[in-house]
Amino acid sequence: MKRNIFLSAAIALSALMFYSCSKDHDTPDKPDTSSVTPEAKSKYVIVAIAGGSSKATYMVTADSVTGGSLSFIGNGTETDAITFLNLQNTLFGVEFGFTGQGPVTPYTLDSSGSTITAGTKINAVTAFSWATLGDSTMLLCYPGLTKAAPVSTFTMISAINPRIIGSASINGVTLAGNGEVANFSSYTKIGSKVYAPYYCTPAIGSKTQFPDSVWVAIFDYPAMTLNKVIRGNQSSYIGDFGHEGMFAVENGDLYGFSNALPSSKKSGAIRIKNGRDEIDNSYFFDVQTTTGGYKIIKTQYIGNNKFLAELTDEVGVTKTNVNLYTGKVNMYILDVAAQTATKVTGLSSFKMPSLDLLSVYVEADKVTVHAIFKQDDDDNLYVYNINANTATAHKGLQLEGASVAYAIDKLNY
Repeated sequence: MKRNIFLSAAIALSALMFYSCSKDHDTPDKPDTSSVTPEAKSKYVIVAIAGGSSKATYMVTADSVTGGSLSFIGNGTETDAITFLNLQNTLFGVEFGFTGQGPVTPYTLDSSGSTITAGTKINAVTAFSWATLGDSTMLLCYPGLTKAAPVSTFTMISAINPRIIGSASINGVTLAGNGEVANFSSYTKIGSKVYAPYYCTPAIGSKTQFPDSVWVAIFDYPAMTLNKVIRGNQSSYIGDFGHEGMFAVENGDLYGFSNALPSSKKSGAIRIKNGRDEIDNSYFFDVQTTTGGYKIIKTQYIGNNKFLAELTDEVGVTKTNVNLYTGKVNMYILDVAAQTATKVTGLSSFKMPSLDLLSVYVEADKVTVHAIFKQDDDDNLYVYNINANTATAHKGLQLEGASVAYAIDKLNY
């Protein structure tokens, strides 16, 4: 080991004698690695339906999504889930359906980076809408779909020692108060409250007779008892069946997006300011006018007030009896603070699949977005890598043999 030796005769002599005796053992200290935790590795997890005769859904992992190809033909872990919620470095697969009961299955990565079932499946409701509430709890909702069976059931599940930790219910006819049935599109937790926008239908697959209003139910959490309902008329209802519509930004403000497809109102975003349980009447982001006539289909929050959004000009777009859409969309970056809409370059307009899930993963930098699309001139699914600041997209990983993508996420192992 190196030492500074001051030029004093006695000290110099002592140092020389010490060096002569110990030079054979004077080797650099080795760092103590006994308590060092190995750096976590990660993989992307992509869930898609494989083409061909099997039509099975597989979870397949990838080291990178910037290029190359990934096969879904008999590859990966088979799953029955179509929705995946990432909590505690675990993907919880949620089943959709009308049966009322279906398992929630936890998946993680093994030491080699392959997907495995992690622990026991949870017997819960099949879900029509869902959300993560913080970093350790998920909420699932099986809705009341008819006036004869109008009760929606909420189930709360902990991702820590996964188990059901609570349940609640609400009568959708009573909540709507207009002779129709209220169904929720999304849930956002701020403090001890959950904000749940909803839409109304007179029957399954029928259009509401009240399309020109915004409705948001506010629940006290964790009991999920109704606190109040707030209403607005800037646009139509927020979100839709399978289309999450409300998100919190970094300062706690909530933004809700309306497609206004069945409405005379403009498609755009409303705001609920943090700490104010009312719709902010001083704010409305008129996306439809800003984009020259395009309406919002789906949105996903990126960060720093920016959203990735599917927009349509409604030419050839129809709303089917199960609240799904057909027609062509363009991808935009919406900035709700600046109220700007920037078309993403590197992606042409494309026809929406029959089940449009907008599979997106946002990196920790809140700029890099990975989204799965199929362009009209190519029958293959690709991961497109989008820069939210520049609104540019680059074609990346090809999902070989995949027909419909359900999710893209990332797990450590």
